[in-house]
Amino acid sequence: MDIVHKFIRREPDGFAAHAANRFILLGEELLDDARNHLVNPPPSMSRETRSEVLESHCLDLKLCSYLANGDSAKFLEGRQKALTRTLTEFLTKSAESNLEDTPPLDSLEVDEDDDI
Repeated sequence: MDIVHKFIRREPDGFAAHAANRFILLGEELLDDARNHLVNPPPSMSRETRSEVLESHCLDLKLCSYLANGDSAKFLEGRQKALTRTLTEFLTKSAESNLEDTPPLDSLEVDEDDDI
């Protein structure tokens, strides 16, 4: 069973390898329904829930409008930027690359060997 699917079945030239056109679908939900619900949410879905669902897929209303209007290139470019931003934030936070965690050099005890 495949769990990774494409938003756009046939990508514009130059976008075939982009992660921006992929999403994960688990469970029994129908693929076409999942695609459609991102663009046209069911009436029972609250704005808060829709916002959470979109955010969890690195999407927003603007990107959904590109998808709904068939502007595949703008959708994929925008989502690729959102995915890159989200991944960068996650890795920066996880690696704590902005955190200085080494002690100052003058606090280290260095044995000086005067016998040499």
